[in-house]
Amino acid sequence: MPTPSSRLPSVPDALNETELLALGDHLAAAMPSMPPRLLLPTRYAAGLAWDAARWRALPTQLREAVVVEERRLAVASSHAIASAVDWRRVAARPSHTELQDRRARQTTSARTPEQIRATAATSWARVETAIATQLAAGREAA
Repeated sequence: MPTPSSRLPSVPDALNETELLALGDHLAAAMPSMPPRLLLPTRYAAGLAWDAARWRALPTQLREAVVVEERRLAVASSHAIASAVDWRRVAARPSHTELQDRRARQTTSARTPEQIRATAATSWARVETAIATQLAAGREAA
């Protein structure tokens, strides 16, 4: 049959049953009017030892609770960040491998420097036309 002290949690520096009885004997010697071993009944002493062990374990339990709460907050914030992203749009983008494959395949014929300059000049002409149109529209609105 297990004794009350054998069910105590294993906590460093906790008093065992022998130490509790020695403490009771010491207190009884200091107070001779009390009969020895009746000062702290074994069950009561074991309960006190269990309470003391729980109090000693409390900081560890609090640290564990803080860690659990930090993990819960990390999970919640991760889910919030993930829900803020449009994953369909991200999935529609080409991967780096696909981009490398596209770059490796030549889809247009090679151009000469003169052709490149002509394309750039045409592009700049469109930009200058768009700017002039916007400036004219701004003057008309004013």
